[in-house]
Amino acid sequence: MEPSAGFGKLATSLQQAGAIVEVIEPIPELQTSLSLQGLLLIGSDFLTTPNLGDRYERVVQNPPFSQQISHVKRAYQCLKVGGRLVSLVSHSPWQYNTSFYKQFRYWLNAVNAQVQDLPWGLFVNSVSEA
Repeated sequence: MEPSAGFGKLATSLQQAGAIVEVIEPIPELQTSLSLQGLLLIGSDFLTTPNLGDRYERVVQNPPFSQQISHVKRAYQCLKVGGRLVSLVSHSPWQYNTSFYKQFRYWLNAVNAQVQDLPWGLFVNSVSEA
């Protein structure tokens, strides 16, 4: 599943690798584009789409940074036992020391998450191409 699919770059890459991919996307024009790409659109709001729990072996996401923590936690709840979540997030949870971010870091540790820092500017070309 790709719960905030946008233009579908992540989802179509997974699809080309042989995965059956379900997507969620709030923007109607992008929903149409995703459907035309052969992706299965299952909702328009990831945080409120029902019946997603314990359903997916894999969730790959690049959530809106304004909702990234909510998306990460919800995506984790969607995994089957032994499932895997890969999520691109901003550096904010490690940059700021508010109780909100401290709680998120504590939760990541509690679920035994692996956090990997990516090189600065890694997505500069992909953003300008979109």
